[in-house]
Amino acid sequence: DKLQRQIRKLSAELEQAKKQRSEATFENTTLKNEIKENMAASASLLKQLNDKLAVKEKESETSLSAAIRRIKDLEQSSARVPGLLKDNQTLEDKLALLKEEHLNILQELATLRDKAKY
Repeated sequence: DKLQRQIRKLSAELEQAKKQRSEATFENTTLKNEIKENMAASASLLKQLNDKLAVKEKESETSLSAAIRRIKDLEQSSARVPGLLKDNQTLEDKLALLKEEHLNILQELATLRDKAKY
C-alpha cells in the first residue's frame, strides 16, 4: 500500500518532469528560432548599411574628383590671367592711340573745311 503510493507519487513526479522538459524543449526551440530570425534580420540590415555606405563612398569619390577637376581648371585659368591682362592693356593702349588719331583727323577735317570756306 505504502509502496503503491510511493510509485504513484514518483510516477506523478516523473510525468511532471517530462511535462517540464517538454515545455523547456519547446521554449528552447522557440528561442533558437527567434535568435536565427534576429541574426537574419541583423545580417540584412548590415548588408543594407554596407550597400548605402558603398553608394555614399562612390558619391564622395565622384564629388572629390569633380572638385579636384574644378581646382585644376581654376589653376589653369588663373595661370592665363596675366597674359589676358597684358593683352587687354595692349588693346586699351591701341584704342587710346586710335582715339587720339581720330581726334587728329577730325581737327584736320575742321581745318580743311575752314580753308575751303575762304
